Amino acid sequence: KLEKQNVVRSLNEALDTNFSDIGKLFTNTGGLADTFGTILENYVDSSGVLKQRQDILNLQKDDLEDDRSNHQFRMQQLESSLRQKYASLDTLIASMRSSGDYLMGQLSSLPGFTRE
Repeated sequence: KLEKQNVVRSLNEALDTNFSDIGKLFTNTGGLADTFGTILENYVDSSGVLKQRQDILNLQKDDLEDDRSNHQFRMQQLESSLRQKYASLDTLIASMRSSGDYLMGQLSSLPGFTRE
């Protein structure tokens, strides 16, 4: 079991006795700095992970904008179609009322016709 005190003591002893070796751990080829540099470069390179993710998100954004535009166009077409149908229906109802009024006028002129 490693305890915090033992780790700190071991690190302090290593720094006191092998300071140059500890430095090499960070600075040599294949050291921590080199390894982290490689990992970081994979992310920030012009064709790295972050650029690829950005490209994917931009494509998804473009797809969503296209979907929204298509949906808006379809809704406008539907609205136009419904307005035209309701206008035709209003015209038909007005025509039927006019015909009904005419028929009622004709029927009321007949002898014996009473309206209740």
